[in-house]
Amino acid sequence: MGCGNALYNFGWKELDEGEIKGHAKYTRTLEQAERFIKSKPRLPQGLIGIAVAPLAKTDAFGGPDTVHFYCDTMQAYHLAVDYMAATDTHPLRSAITMNSSACGGNVWTFMEQQFNMIPACSGSYNSGKTERGEINVMIPGSKFESVCLRLKERIDNLGSSSITRPGDAFPGADICKNCPLIVFKKGEAVLPADCAGCDKGADC
Repeated sequence: MGCGNALYNFGWKELDEGEIKGHAKYTRTLEQAERFIKSKPRLPQGLIGIAVAPLAKTDAFGGPDTVHFYCDTMQAYHLAVDYMAATDTHPLRSAITMNSSACGGNVWTFMEQQFNMIPACSGSYNSGKTERGEINVMIPGSKFESVCLRLKERIDNLGSSSITRPGDAFPGADICKNCPLIVFKKGEAVLPADCAGCDKGADC
């Protein structure tokens, strides 16, 4: 929340020379930097604050405006597919802004009421908030319930929440059941040696 880019996206500061110079490392000229910043999504001025909370606690705020995930690419793909099916949206397009992935991405999702899936900006990675394999996914709060219901529908109809490994209950399972390099076998419970003679068996 202390990021200068976030302050601009949230309407808490005006465009200034420092903000333009902060983008000079990415752009060809300062003029291009200024144009790019001005084209970023921006909340109207007057916003008092932003509340960040676990999803289960957002009822206290009247529900989430956006739901933000840091997840791996396979989990992100599952969320994208369920969103497309739930909202009848195809193809799905994202909106990447320069130097403002998490803040700009959430503002765009809120303003446009659209799904967004974007990589971390350099500031997010350098500050340790994201790892190289993680990606940002933002879903408008107004459409999040329909995405959850679509996931439940898939579980009820197919007995699975995983696209790549039908039958698996974990949506992010990323090893295909048809993989020629890995063989899946159902295992049997193996009891430790000191359990010999115990009548509890595998229920222990």
